[in-house]
Amino acid sequence: MKYLIYILSFAFIISCNKDPDPEIDDSVPACIQAQIDTFKANSDPCSQRGPSVIEYKFQDETVYAFDMGQCISDGSTMILNATCENICTLGTIIGITECRGEQFSNAVEVRVLWQE
Repeated sequence: MKYLIYILSFAFIISCNKDPDPEIDDSVPACIQAQIDTFKANSDPCSQRGPSVIEYKFQDETVYAFDMGQCISDGSTMILNATCENICTLGTIIGITECRGEQFSNAVEVRVLWQE
């Protein structure tokens, strides 16, 4: 019985040890990494869904969504391409959902690069 308690305790501790900042590999362009670092430094955590940076495939291109989260009621999500060009901005107070004439909901999520 004592060993069962140790095993369950160890499993619980391991499951709670989550890395909040996944390691970003070399496939992420340097300019995007710099943008992520700046975004992280300027983002305020909140009790609701916080800011994040997510990599997507959209219109045969890798793009990066810099989402301000729900901390700001009329916040926006900047969509940058691999050369850090802002290809569109989603959300805002008017609720923009299209990027380059296509619904961004058609984008395929690849991975979360950072999330508060």
